[in-house]
Amino acid sequence: MASLETLLNREIKVQDVMFLLLYALKDLGANLNMDPITEDEWTRYEGYYDKMLERNAKMNEKLDF
Repeated sequence: MASLETLLNREIKVQDVMFLLLYALKDLGANLNMDPITEDEWTRYEGYYDKMLERNAKMNEKLDF
């Protein structure tokens, strides 16, 4: 499997990809801000994170057989 740098024959930096992604999101109408995360957002994040951990644990159990 080849890396993107090999396939595109150019150096790719994480910072460059991050900026390209942010500009693409902005071009698609996203509202980007640096506001601190709200309590409601933290609560939802923690819930989604816990669900992900549970889902991964179930998948790992199936792989152990």
